[in-house]
Amino acid sequence: MVRIIENDNFRNLGICEAVVSAIEEKGFVKATEVQKRAVPLTIKDENLIVSAPTGSGKTLIYTSRIIEVTEKGKGLQALVLAPTRELVFQIKDEIDFFSKYKPLNIGAVFGGKSLKSQQKIVDKSEILISTPGILIEFIKNNSIDLSKIHIFVLDEMDAMLNKEFLEDVDLIISKIPRLRQTLMFSATINKEIGKFAQKYMKRARKVLVNERKEKKKIEQVFYLIEQNKKLSLLSYLLKNEKIGLVMIFINRKEVGDFILKNLKFLNLKFAFIHKNISLSKRKKILEDFKKQKYDILIGTDIIARGMDINGISHIINYSIPMEEDKYIHRIGRTARAGNYGKVIDLVSKKEEIRYLKIINEKKIKTYLKETPKNLKEIEIKHKVKNRNF
Repeated sequence: MVRIIENDNFRNLGICEAVVSAIEEKGFVKATEVQKRAVPLTIKDENLIVSAPTGSGKTLIYTSRIIEVTEKGKGLQALVLAPTRELVFQIKDEIDFFSKYKPLNIGAVFGGKSLKSQQKIVDKSEILISTPGILIEFIKNNSIDLSKIHIFVLDEMDAMLNKEFLEDVDLIISKIPRLRQTLMFSATINKEIGKFAQKYMKRARKVLVNERKEKKKIEQVFYLIEQNKKLSLLSYLLKNEKIGLVMIFINRKEVGDFILKNLKFLNLKFAFIHKNISLSKRKKILEDFKKQKYDILIGTDIIARGMDINGISHIINYSIPMEEDKYIHRIGRTARAGNYGKVIDLVSKKEEIRYLKIINEKKIKTYLKETPKNLKEIEIKHKVKNRNF
């Protein structure tokens, strides 16, 4: 039997009984460091900026607060903004589960579907999770009432401060009551987040957790390899590493197609997610990957954020991302919930300067490995397709 330390007990943090019952049913034994520090502050109605590694339980912090203060039958009271449709679905699933013993109307809306098809969801929701773009459409159409919002959550805030979302977020905030609790979450904190908080959050408290113990559970290595030998090295690693579930990150869909077509000879089951796949199909692939129906998931950065999948043993960066924060979110898919994981970066000469900048600025400890001497170059049957502009 696991001994529960008193300070780590969810009930002792002040979380309401209905949520604690669901937490216990979920099998969570003790609170993480960020949960221990942030939950009591949310209960005091503090505005928070929370930064902690991915997989450290940030979603439960605001989920428990939202469920506690939301009342049945009193309209839309809580709003959660997230940058991607996949994250919207995942948050909804979490709130659905933890509100099991306090049933509430929880809705999720996102781009790609018409306002009309999602209007009923908005009308009956007491808690709404949304991407910024679709919410703007409801606002401009005067088809959503935000006047009763008393808790506002911005998840993956670093992603929502880019040009794609910033104007939308500004407009959304102008439409919700000033008298509210605002909770902001991100795996990384930058100057833009600080400026945003000064503008929109009164007396915000910061909860910054650098979980070094969690970081030590990630082994990080990199290879300096010629671009035309990357596929051969990838094939070698997939055959020789002791792997569980693997996520391979690329920057372009065409590179994913190239990997899939040329590695068919491996006795492994591949899945591939990219922007041209429908949302329903993406969701099905992710569910099947979680159930380990696939060995390997290839994807662009659309699967780097917020994907809570247990058992990912390896992250392989076949392509080095263009932005530092994207790298952090990619590697955060492994070594979650106390498990160990490995990150392998395949770095070409063109990517070397960018890669060194990322690991130096983010103070990441990674080790150079020599290319295996017995590496055999595989036959390339399908070349990377050029983009048509």
